[in-house]
Amino acid sequence: MQVSVKKELRFEYAHRLFNYVGKCHNIHGHNEIVWVYFRRTDFFLNDIDMVIDFNDIKSGIGKWIDDNWDHSILLNKEDKKTIRAMEKLQMKLYIMSGNPTAELIAHYLLHIVGPKYYSKTLNNLELYKVEVFENDFSVAVAEL
Repeated sequence: MQVSVKKELRFEYAHRLFNYVGKCHNIHGHNEIVWVYFRRTDFFLNDIDMVIDFNDIKSGIGKWIDDNWDHSILLNKEDKKTIRAMEKLQMKLYIMSGNPTAELIAHYLLHIVGPKYYSKTLNNLELYKVEVFENDFSVAVAEL
């Protein structure tokens, strides 16, 4: 039996795309909707007949998002002038290895943040898909 669950998480942030030609070169904000998908790798439910408790999703990856990205400015590490200006203003920043696009956010949640909280080797649980809705019409998907 393969059963999976998904949970919606939301956060608000600002960003800009470094070396981008177009509107997204400017600092602007998003109300992000993220769907995270979990399944058990052993094809069974846990001892209380769940894939994962939805509260464990909120207290794991959801809390990480709240602590690090919610009401923050996400910037590319190469965007040094903007980083310095935002630091001078004492803005909450999160520096990323590339441009903070919906695609990089989805990839980061799936491959960097998720494994910190959910280990398939310890509890047979796998975060296998992340969808990041930049708006009603544009979605980035990262999946195993």
